[in-house]
Amino acid sequence: MARQEGKKRWLETHVWHTKRMRMIEKWGIMVAETPNSKSHRATYLSLYKSMIHDVSFMSTLELVGASNEIIELLGKFTFQKSELSAKMYTNGSKELPLVLYERNDPTKCIGPCVVIWGPKRTVSNTNKSEQSQEIIENDEQKSVVWVRLHPSITQRVYEMFCLFSSTELGMRVSVIDKSLDVMSIDVYGKYSTTLLQSIIEMPVGDGGQENINDSNRIEENVDGSRVWKLLGNVFDHESIPEGLVINLETIDPRLKFPQKLVDP
Repeated sequence: MARQEGKKRWLETHVWHTKRMRMIEKWGIMVAETPNSKSHRATYLSLYKSMIHDVSFMSTLELVGASNEIIELLGKFTFQKSELSAKMYTNGSKELPLVLYERNDPTKCIGPCVVIWGPKRTVSNTNKSEQSQEIIENDEQKSVVWVRLHPSITQRVYEMFCLFSSTELGMRVSVIDKSLDVMSIDVYGKYSTTLLQSIIEMPVGDGGQENINDSNRIEENVDGSRVWKLLGNVFDHESIPEGLVINLETIDPRLKFPQKLVDP
């Protein structure tokens, strides 16, 4: 989890970057600006292998509610309404890039964002029976959507979503700021997929097969594991669909350190 003191926030990799780079404050977050070394040779060499960039400064807003109401909320602030309900996005297999605007005003652009549909979440609701006045608890499946956006527009988008949810949807869609809970890393370069294949490993059962019967796991994880294994046989990484989303449960890589790089 990111560290925060007052209005200033540090990323998890802050100590590592502080030793090697000049740090500055942007959007209330301490980020690296330039390396301390005068030579950029290491950067150029890494482009032929892989480069890792901590982008945890990007903000994440979580929307929880019925899928049709989430689509209605997002549709009020974008003109890509036809794509919001497309199955390839709502089933969580691809991320949806959107451009957000002020409500129903195409002349006032706020900025770009990425929408990712996650697995449905079971939410317990407590209601009172009208006849017996007894408290009834029932579980309900809610859709979960992550909206990834730049920190410079996070506050404005958060306020717009909350206002629409409270006035138009009766607070049936929860808007939660998950920026301090979500870490994200971009991996670039020729060997980026190979590097991830060497580090990420799926949990296995006693019989050597994937433990897919665990009640804590979700159905989408099974498909994600299969896709991830198939990606290991892909030699042309440009053939991988852009914006592909894979939902995985992995073993902590620190338990099997150091990893051996898989031959590409």
